[in-house]
Amino acid sequence: EDQIDVTIRLKLNADGSLDGAPELVDPSRRPVGRKGLVVDRALTGARKFFDQRRLKLPPENYEDWKEIEIVFG
Repeated sequence: EDQIDVTIRLKLNADGSLDGAPELVDPSRRPVGRKGLVVDRALTGARKFFDQRRLKLPPENYEDWKEIEIVFG
């Protein structure tokens, strides 16, 4: 019952680095209780992972990947 899917939007710079903090898309707000902890962990995990890495994506397609959404389930 505590399992939920969490969708996060990431904005990326042209060099593949993270541009700002990940945004919560779905659920649209942090739930209370244990489900809120799942959301917190997804946001923290995405931030830590992408703060330390740059994605190697084709620069000529930047408009296609400057914003991506990731679903944690």
